[in-house]
Amino acid sequence: MQKLTHQILASLIFFAPGFLASSHALILAQITTATISGTAKDATGAVLPGATVTVRNTETGLVRISITDDEGRYRATLLPVGSYQVEIELAGFQREIRSGIQLTMGREAIVDLTLKVGEVTESVTVSSEAPLVETTSSSLGGLIDDRQIRNMPLNGRSIGQLTALEVGVTISRASTTPESSFNIGGARRYQTKILMDNSDISSLNNEMPTSVAGVFLGVEAVREFKVQVNNFSSEFGGSGGVVSAVTRSGTNAFHGSLLEFHRNSAFDARNFFNPQGAPPPFKRNQFGASLGGPIKKDKMFFFVNYEGLRDRENNFTINNVPTELAKQGILPPNRTVQVHSNIKPYLALLPPPNGRDNGDGTGEYVASVKTPANDDFFMARIDYNFSTKDSLYSRYSIDDAIKSTPTNPATINRVNRSRSQYFVLEETRILTPTLLNAFHVGFNRSGGSGPCEQLVSIPSSLDLIPGRPFATSGGFLMNALNITALVGCNTALRTDAFNVYEYGDNVSWNKGRHSLKSGLLVKNLRYHVTNYTEYGGVYTFTTMERLLTGRPNAFRSVFPDTDATRSWRQTLYGFFVQEDFQVKRNLTFNLGLRYEFTTSPIEVHGRSARLLRPSDPGPTVLGRGAYVETSKKDFAPRLGFAWDPKGSGKLSIRGGFGIFFEPLMPYAYGYSPGVRMAPFFRRASISNP
Repeated sequence: MQKLTHQILASLIFFAPGFLASSHALILAQITTATISGTAKDATGAVLPGATVTVRNTETGLVRISITDDEGRYRATLLPVGSYQVEIELAGFQREIRSGIQLTMGREAIVDLTLKVGEVTESVTVSSEAPLVETTSSSLGGLIDDRQIRNMPLNGRSIGQLTALEVGVTISRASTTPESSFNIGGARRYQTKILMDNSDISSLNNEMPTSVAGVFLGVEAVREFKVQVNNFSSEFGGSGGVVSAVTRSGTNAFHGSLLEFHRNSAFDARNFFNPQGAPPPFKRNQFGASLGGPIKKDKMFFFVNYEGLRDRENNFTINNVPTELAKQGILPPNRTVQVHSNIKPYLALLPPPNGRDNGDGTGEYVASVKTPANDDFFMARIDYNFSTKDSLYSRYSIDDAIKSTPTNPATINRVNRSRSQYFVLEETRILTPTLLNAFHVGFNRSGGSGPCEQLVSIPSSLDLIPGRPFATSGGFLMNALNITALVGCNTALRTDAFNVYEYGDNVSWNKGRHSLKSGLLVKNLRYHVTNYTEYGGVYTFTTMERLLTGRPNAFRSVFPDTDATRSWRQTLYGFFVQEDFQVKRNLTFNLGLRYEFTTSPIEVHGRSARLLRPSDPGPTVLGRGAYVETSKKDFAPRLGFAWDPKGSGKLSIRGGFGIFFEPLMPYAYGYSPGVRMAPFFRRASISNP
């Protein structure tokens, strides 16, 4: 044990200069790549050092060459997913070729080789798959391969639905779109990390980047999808699960697809709550195409994909509106009130009830509300093998979506828009047969807006506050007892843009029984948000009589000088070292340490303030000062093991321990708390105005 401790300490010391040498390096876990390792022996079981092992990707021609060490071991890391063959040569022995090896994300395929005495010109070819049981890592999770992804009946063909298929994953009850938010391994929904091709594609809330259309398109572009629930290594930050996807690349053969999926309401059952009998109209078309192939054989490849969604859904909704008698001031039972002249124009905007009479001056208004949605996704990827020691890939994707949601009755229409763009460029270089380096940069930009438009003519004379349009600036008139008079667009003035810049470098070193990784993480976070609520004013009424007579219970609105625009800046740094130590051929320890912290968030325009002490008379303006001080003590050790009791590769016992921290990120402060702060944001509520 003392020897093991010294070896771990030596590993930490070895990688310390790498930490100090780069102030802008980034390491994200190489879960999108895989490893082939094994031992070379002769027919008597003696190990064979000095043998040349060639690992070849049969789809792209990518080659990795390794030399077996003194104990006959070889290891090829950072391999792109795909189909491989392993070839071994040594003077005095026949050459052996193992083919049919399928590498998936994060997998370490154990391929042991046995050479027979003979001439090198002779060869033995064996076509067989390496054992699929994970025997070298303590991480728990599951993988969905490309065949399953494309053949699985996903509703809406949304990638996010794949997450819920893994044991230990539940859909968050706090989520409005089931495909975007999950609780993994008991963690909170915003603790999940979402990665694609090693680059962070999480939304502002650390959720799946689902568009306003309610889907995350790109199924044809994804080759593999993996969820890590527990015991993941120190390569990963955060405190929840890790969801990773790797996109498809071109190969030496052209391949592509055309798709069209169609759904409609022709075979739908009647909604029990729909008094009109027939199901609401519904049509959905999803279509797309993909194409990949060589630009230069064994050197350069391309892959492009487009997917579109056209959703035309109608939903029957029930709302309460005043009856025609109530509009004249006649309320049950046989009561008459004087309708205020200022209220009459608002009541005139509402249609009469077309459903059940509630017996309190209101009736049900049943309507088929159209909520059309369009979504367009595009991705392009280029892979280039410079040489046997140097390779590169680059990917760009964009998703544009729009959805309209009218009110019932149809007076206002909210038009929600979203756009997400992702870019990643990564280079992998073999420095020596045992030392590899992977450098990458990434960019994530996501944002949206929710403006409103009038569906009926609403004169400016009905504005509750002069200069702030009643319908499209957020004002609405309502009854707190679920007797709706007129609902406007409460949060119409809302836009946000979330940018994440990544830079990185990852070093992997293999020596005998040791496999070490080390790296740093830098994420520059920039969040710009405008979030006005109740900008046009809100009147509330508790009874129908108070509504008709124009006696509101309360009025709420922001002050004229309110500024609800903020631009937040923050940087996250992460450092880690990870060693996978093979104590025995069938026992591996996974040892790691991660240190991660965020800088304290600042508002670049100086619109930041907070209450420093409860006894203070009011908030203190911080200007560009730190909005809140973040922790700098988040050291997170990891310990795990993987044991194959029989050494057959068919049984694995795994376990682990770790400490995880949740850094303070913009989703916790940026959207609402970071905007609604005095003295820049002021809102008043007046009783009985």
